[in-house]
Amino acid sequence: MKKVLVLRSSGHEVPGVDTIVTHEIVPVPEGIEEVKAFDASKAWLFITSQTTIEVLVEAGAAEVFKRKWGLRVVAGAETGKALKDAGAPGCMVPPVPGAGGIASTLATIPVRDKRILWPRGSDADPGGFAQLVKRGAQFTAPVVYEKRRRSPLDAALLAGFKDGAYGAVAVGSLAALDAVLVALGKPDPRSLPAMTWGVLGPGTAEALVENGFPQPIVPEGASLETLVALLKES
Repeated sequence: MKKVLVLRSSGHEVPGVDTIVTHEIVPVPEGIEEVKAFDASKAWLFITSQTTIEVLVEAGAAEVFKRKWGLRVVAGAETGKALKDAGAPGCMVPPVPGAGGIASTLATIPVRDKRILWPRGSDADPGGFAQLVKRGAQFTAPVVYEKRRRSPLDAALLAGFKDGAYGAVAVGSLAALDAVLVALGKPDPRSLPAMTWGVLGPGTAEALVENGFPQPIVPEGASLETLVALLKES
């Protein structure tokens, strides 16, 4: 069984494995107020991270999830569970996680002039929704939180990562991986010890390979716990 290191930009440590959490989450009041003021009538709600839900709940804006949206769509099963726990009566969970999975699922549904609210983090890439924009969807995408890198990161875990103490690495987000690489002096991926890599979606997998990393494992859905279990047995 491989020893796994988890890299995630926010959230809690994963039980049973070493975890580096790389960022602090800072709410953006202006974005939160824009979300609260949005008219849900006949509009759609897109949620692509659990952090968005946590930030809005902590800001006292959980009622947003309970409004009569025409459609609620989330980027993965865990995010869907978090949305339900926040009071939403139901949502669509595409089979492929991430913004690209949402766009693919809606590929045959008319979206021209459809109003879509997408509350997001400051590092969220709108590129995954480019096709929906081209088809006429009207996005309102307020930034409701910023990610700020922690400094310093855990020196012992960084040293273990660089020296080959782990047989596998679970990348929760590209922001987390980038923060770790910066802390290590931006090493060439090919200079890192041989290990199995895992990510939470095909878009992230493609980005890793393009930047010189080995082809990673991608679990069905977007569950970090499922990814860790796969990596332990890989």
